[in-house]
Amino acid sequence: MKVCALISGGKDSTFCSLKCHLNGHSLVALANLFAAEEMDSWMYQTVATAEVEVYAKAMQLPLYRMRLPAKLPVATQEMEYAVARNEVNEVELLYSLLYEVKLKHPDLQAVCSGAILSNYQRLRVEHVCDRLGLVSLGYLWEREQGPLLQEMIDNNVEAILVKVASLGLDRRDLGKTLAQMQPKLQRLNKKFGVNECGEGGEYETFTLDCPLFAYRIRITDSDIVQHDESAYAEVSYLSIKGLDLEAKDPEATLIDPPTVIIDSTYRTTIPSTLVVETSYPKKSPLFTYPVLQLAHLTYLTTYALSSPEPLLYESLEQETQHVFESIVASLAAASSSSFSSTISLANAFFVNVYMKELSLFSRFNAIYRRYFPCAPPARATVGVDWPITHSDRQFYLEIYFNHEVAPPPPQEEEEEEVTNAESATVAPTAPRKRRVLHVQSVSEWAPACIGPYAQGNSIPLPHPTPMNKKELEDDDTDTPPPSLLSALAGQIALEPASMTLLSLSNVEQLELCRRHQRAVVEKLPARGSPFMNTIYMSGPQDQLPCDRNSVLVEVAKLPRGAAVELQSFFLETNRENWVLMDVPESQAYPP
Repeated sequence: MKVCALISGGKDSTFCSLKCHLNGHSLVALANLFAAEEMDSWMYQTVATAEVEVYAKAMQLPLYRMRLPAKLPVATQEMEYAVARNEVNEVELLYSLLYEVKLKHPDLQAVCSGAILSNYQRLRVEHVCDRLGLVSLGYLWEREQGPLLQEMIDNNVEAILVKVASLGLDRRDLGKTLAQMQPKLQRLNKKFGVNECGEGGEYETFTLDCPLFAYRIRITDSDIVQHDESAYAEVSYLSIKGLDLEAKDPEATLIDPPTVIIDSTYRTTIPSTLVVETSYPKKSPLFTYPVLQLAHLTYLTTYALSSPEPLLYESLEQETQHVFESIVASLAAASSSSFSSTISLANAFFVNVYMKELSLFSRFNAIYRRYFPCAPPARATVGVDWPITHSDRQFYLEIYFNHEVAPPPPQEEEEEEVTNAESATVAPTAPRKRRVLHVQSVSEWAPACIGPYAQGNSIPLPHPTPMNKKELEDDDTDTPPPSLLSALAGQIALEPASMTLLSLSNVEQLELCRRHQRAVVEKLPARGSPFMNTIYMSGPQDQLPCDRNSVLVEVAKLPRGAAVELQSFFLETNRENWVLMDVPESQAYPP
């Protein structure tokens, strides 16, 4: 793919650019938001960013830049972000910068960034990419920091510390390279838990050289500025006053690429997205689907409704739109007449999609995504052969919904005399809600979910039911907090960094699917073992290992031509004696 690299001058964004090159992508442009002087930002490195201008010549690529306002409003500290066109905030500035890059490079396909652990940064980059029709590449995402730092050093990324803000680091470390600092960072990690790659803000870097550079950068003049003197953690940074470029190959033919400065007010003059949604004629009347409420879950299937006469749709898009509008109406009708709480698509935590022709999936997905604009449910998609009575339908859905769970009441304690008025104020506890893991960035962590489905959803279940009821009757302890039910998306044997299907035996495909699941489980609040696995199989079938918690389902086709797809549910209870099923130790996932 053709890629624009988001660069800050630091080691992470530089190394991610190198990883893009090593994974076969082509860098066509650089983009940078810079500050005139060091400032606080939730999204961006601001120390030594004014000097990034030299990267255009060093990397022989056009550079698009935007200056951050002196007072930069934070869009929101919440994980979810909504478009704010008239507000000049950190996200909309990034959007307008990349919007201009996309206009200048119409064949641009992806953006890379150096986020390692920050969901805040990753989600906002993905949000902007989604609005511009671009893929987010985040090859450093969820990498273990010690090995990652070593890989940077091994790949000749020469970066120096330009800011320190951590226990154990001080001004004497400024200007030292990663290789020089590595032993000290390892000691501080063992002693104080300091992040070796500086993911906790312990330090910032400026890259002087890497294999992508045609010129090596030399600092000719600099000063040390003490930002904050603390007895525990000094905050100091290196103010770079002068730079020079040294050609690494004097005989190479080098160019002087352009640097384009974009005004920060540009955002108010452009649309909020480049993704054009086509409208389709509405179909009537709407279907009424049965909605079943089972304890604290709700279930809806579109398969339950069959039509004796063919349903004539102009297109798959119109059928998808009509089905979802019918779902919305069916949920609203059930909520008003039967349920104690309102259930909508926003409560969906898992969807099964059964398609007649998987080759049409991208068209179905374009409409599907409109109904899950953020925090989408997990999903499994398979191709199936329809019964003759359903030959007019292109797909069927099964959707599972959760209900919001109120927290348990606070435990009564012995009264104490309140001497401070503030101590008598108790902050209200928010209801426990669905938790979503939706990583759209392509990385080495696990397959990206590029689009309207998540790797996993976890929902609270108020009162798990033990299999052995006598255990509950004999128990005189207080009611525990809700357990967690986690739905994981269907996994196939993709290589995460390239998102290509690997040529493996069925058994090997299943094992790789399990490995992807383990990576997802470690990021969700799911723990323990899966209590239900669905293993979909297509094509020639090898014998697959199967336990009592697994069911094998033969289908016509799977996404990408895979032979195996694995979808699982996890249940984490809050008591060891509340166990649904015994799972062989070999199948148990680490807590």
